[in-house]
Amino acid sequence: RLVPPARGGRGIIGPGGSAAALVEAADAAARDLNQEMAPLAGALRHLAERIEPLAEPDPTSTDGVRALRHLAGMYLEWDRLPDAAAVLREGMVSARCAPADRRPGDGGVRDRRERICLDGQSPLLQARNDILHAGFKENPARPDRLRDMLKRGLDELDAAIEAGQSEPGGDRGDSPARFLNLSNHPSDRWPAEQIQAAIALDESIESIVDIPFPTVPPDADDAAIEALAQETVAQVPHDIAAAMVMGEMCATVAIVRLLQKRGVRCVAATTHRGRGPGDFRFVRWRDYPRIAGDLPGNHP
Repeated sequence: RLVPPARGGRGIIGPGGSAAALVEAADAAARDLNQEMAPLAGALRHLAERIEPLAEPDPTSTDGVRALRHLAGMYLEWDRLPDAAAVLREGMVSARCAPADRRPGDGGVRDRRERICLDGQSPLLQARNDILHAGFKENPARPDRLRDMLKRGLDELDAAIEAGQSEPGGDRGDSPARFLNLSNHPSDRWPAEQIQAAIALDESIESIVDIPFPTVPPDADDAAIEALAQETVAQVPHDIAAAMVMGEMCATVAIVRLLQKRGVRCVAATTHRGRGPGDFRFVRWRDYPRIAGDLPGNHP
């Protein structure tokens, strides 16, 4: 194998990566052996040709993304499914970022794209989750289906590289994002300080979009709440960086969990209550705790 899995794609591709060093060493050895051990020299040249697509000096370039795709394909060929899933995920995020935004960094565009470009419907993300949970999930995919899902992930990455842009109909990685008001308190009635605080939650947010919180029947059971949450989250655009979610408590928990899985930061508004009826003053946004919906014993 090229490098230990913990080093991942950046340990292979880019400055100081093992791929370029291996190609150089194999070519040098092939030249030395060309006269006395021609068959071995041929094998070394074949190895160098196989690895050469990975010897890309800039992992953030378009050729760097193609190198990640090549590496993921090699891992899949070798049945190294966890490595294939990890490299595919990073390749997909890179493909959907503008070249200048592909470098990792706290608060950068790459981080936001990672949160929004891989939703729960992606076969790549489904395969990755099954692998990371070691099959301890409801109805885990069998190995042959995992391979098929990762092959579809390769097709997704090929399409993203070819398009050179974000998901169809979506925004580019460097495009503005929006704040979602998922409540029955229309944002056009918010005080100015609340609007300013919403836009200040993320440097990419430029506007606010409203989606009414759904009506929850009092006799709704767990399954009905989950179905209502999924139906609501399906309406949420993919350019949402943060969301205020406030409504019926059980549905709020279910909606927040699904939004957090999409990488959306979920908050609630805190207020100071005055003396008169309807006298409320916005104070701050409070983040919801991370809701681990996949843990045993948690309701979906």
